Amino acid sequence: TVSGIIQIVAAFDDPNLDVIEIRVNGQLVATSSTSPISVAFDTRTRLDGTMSVTAMARDFARNISQCTAVVTVNNVTFRLDPQTLNLKSKGGANSVTAYLEGTSLGLLLPTEANSIALLVPGGNPVPATAGFAGDDFTSDTDLDGIPELVIKFDRQKLIQSIQAGISAGAIQVNSTVTLTLVASGGSVLGTDSTRINH
Repeated sequence: TVSGIIQIVAAFDDPNLDVIEIRVNGQLVATSSTSPISVAFDTRTRLDGTMSVTAMARDFARNISQCTAVVTVNNVTFRLDPQTLNLKSKGGANSVTAYLEGTSLGLLLPTEANSIALLVPGGNPVPATAGFAGDDFTSDTDLDGIPELVIKFDRQKLIQSIQAGISAGAIQVNSTVTLTLVASGGSVLGTDSTRINH
């Protein structure tokens, strides 16, 4: 797992080295004719999730050698409120709120364009609620210099999805369920557990 600015280093031991390239998710980020090569890469320029780093070396005879590593980028923290859902509840708050904090939150704006959703085991994805007061607004309420974002989800749609997960046998009644927050392209922004009471 990586976050923030990381150093990517590649070294190839070939006296006939022509070029070394470093690519992140297929995009060229550095090239050199000498080994080793080192480049700083800011993971905050992309959403959380898997990231592929490839180093490729070519010698003057056109022989190619390459190595790929897959890492997980994690620059966002995420928590849900409330932490307990009563599946028989019809009143109370209409929303379940996700609180996100991280340096790459600007990449999620506008949230509607990024198809943010909660994934429920055995249930349907629950899309983020659009257009609530404060939607698409980052703040820093804890004054730590790291942006925060609030995303809301319809409580009844989440309850219906959890009930579908129970019917499918993916969730046990009166247990804790892990919900996954995702954005378009399959970026996993985080997971949090919610206690469900039936």
